[in-house]
Amino acid sequence: MVSDTVRKLEEAIHQMAIRLQQLQLENQRLFEKAARQSIEIQKQNDEIVSLREKIDIAVQDINANIQKIDSIIESTKKTS
Repeated sequence: MVSDTVRKLEEAIHQMAIRLQQLQLENQRLFEKAARQSIEIQKQNDEIVSLREKIDIAVQDINANIQKIDSIIESTKKTS
């Protein structure tokens, strides 16, 4: 009777150990996946920063061209 209970407890402990090992492996896979995703997100963030910098430069160029056009318009008005 007692030995049967002990055997059942040992089997339950063994099954729990197996399940724990499975969960540890799954946890490791998820951790590695999260690490890869984190790297990908960082690459995308870097690309966004680069694009924002390019947009800022383009806006500055556009504003400079607008100022040149305004200047040409003003000088044309004065000579007309």
